[in-house]
Amino acid sequence: MTTGTFRTHDNQDLATQSWEVGQEPRASLIIIHGFGHHGACFQEVAQHLNHAGVNVYSFDQRGHGKSPGKRGFINSFDDTISDVRTFMQSIKANVEGRPLFLMGHSMGGLVLGVYVLRHAPAVRGLIFSSALLKIPDSVPPFLIKLAAFLGKYLPTLPVQGVNFKAVSRDPAAIEEMLNDPLRYTGRMQARTGAEIGKAIAELNEGMDRIEDPLLILHGTADQLTDPSGSKNLYDRSKSTDKTLRIFEHGYHELYNDLDKSAFMTEITDWMLKRS
Repeated sequence: MTTGTFRTHDNQDLATQSWEVGQEPRASLIIIHGFGHHGACFQEVAQHLNHAGVNVYSFDQRGHGKSPGKRGFINSFDDTISDVRTFMQSIKANVEGRPLFLMGHSMGGLVLGVYVLRHAPAVRGLIFSSALLKIPDSVPPFLIKLAAFLGKYLPTLPVQGVNFKAVSRDPAAIEEMLNDPLRYTGRMQARTGAEIGKAIAELNEGMDRIEDPLLILHGTADQLTDPSGSKNLYDRSKSTDKTLRIFEHGYHELYNDLDKSAFMTEITDWMLKRS
């Protein structure tokens, strides 16, 4: 893994990671991590893809990993989308001339979806991993409105915790995550929740405009993001090349779960068939 930085539109230096193969690569993949994660969380995935001849690139979002900003805090989803675009421009020379794929995990899947709607990047395909595409039905409408209010007037108020036992069925993976100093394991803050809510609404309004080839993966036992959101994306997208891969009993981090080998094989084979 090679590390570096790139500069955002407002002069923030965000941390980057790249895993490049020695020979001529068959394809390139950009991974957008989720809430509380960082790019290096995908080290094992990247190494698996490298063995198949795929270059992998990622970066730590604001307030995550080694990047600056209040930990786990999203002030503006617009900044997040802008950062993805700037990052892609920063590695343009590395990915030009070969098939390019984008992957978003959890909240990163939401970022990916909104980015595609706003900027329509020229890519060979999109991968949504346990994507956060829906507000759970258990959340009443008044709480959604309350989140918007708190996000405006009490932006850093901690409002929502995460059940980390629901991340993976592998106890070793949970222990490694909780001991990772770069992971954010605190509560989601009000502004972050409000920005996510607005982004979900934007994506759901425009979901039927997504036409790129799609690989959508979700576990049936995911307690952190709703699998029905992935099914909705599959049903509504206009893509003529789309696959919905459901992992029975799978938890949220499929790349860290008991079926992680099947997950990595799935995304690798899917990309290579389109490269």
